[in-house]
Amino acid sequence: TEYIENWHTDLISEYLQAVNLGQIHRLIVNIPPRHMKSIHVTVCYPVWTWLRAPAKRFIKVSYSDALSRKHNILSRDIIRSPWYQGHWSDRFSLKDDVNRQNEFRNDHQGMMMSTSVGGSLTGEGGDVIIIDDPQNPLMANIFKNTLQTRLNDPKNGAIIIIMQRLHESDLTGYVLSEDLGYTHLCLPAEAEERSTIIYPISKKKVVREPGDLLNPARFDKEVLDSLKRSMGSAQYAG
Repeated sequence: TEYIENWHTDLISEYLQAVNLGQIHRLIVNIPPRHMKSIHVTVCYPVWTWLRAPAKRFIKVSYSDALSRKHNILSRDIIRSPWYQGHWSDRFSLKDDVNRQNEFRNDHQGMMMSTSVGGSLTGEGGDVIIIDDPQNPLMANIFKNTLQTRLNDPKNGAIIIIMQRLHESDLTGYVLSEDLGYTHLCLPAEAEERSTIIYPISKKKVVREPGDLLNPARFDKEVLDSLKRSMGSAQYAG
């Protein structure tokens, strides 16, 4: 599928860069489906991070084990690609003895591990935990009692939650209601009110007026109106 560049991917990239610079340790990104959420954050971001910090250990969590494993395989596919190896093969090498679909490591002790909501994390810790679309009503409890304890460095480690909204009491709702110190980036498909978005590093500004579409090249007004009719207003709002 052809990649269509849009300002929101640059914006998310700056937030991820701010995480790597230690400026943000807790991040929530709310974004509609099919807007590069998983490919951008769960697949590509860890691979990009390893170019400068190959010792980073990533734990990727999604609502299903099959999906989470798929994302991890895609990350490994990028690393193995002739394009990546042709530019950065000197940065690190994948270890042959730990090279599974749900977990692989490099020769700097970096790790990418995938699991699902409710999956086992016994004995494992990470520097960055990425929670990708946790579509499970038990997620808040799992997050509270398990995932938060899996950072190798609770002070300097990072947790990134990227998801579409499903309910007022979904994981985003829980985290925001508990005031846990998360930076919140909310990118609705249609702007409901005038807002000014400031990029965290470049300080570039994007002004969204009411009705402005997030990615009109892929989701124009006709497509969104059709979704609204077929899904119903409550589901569409999520």
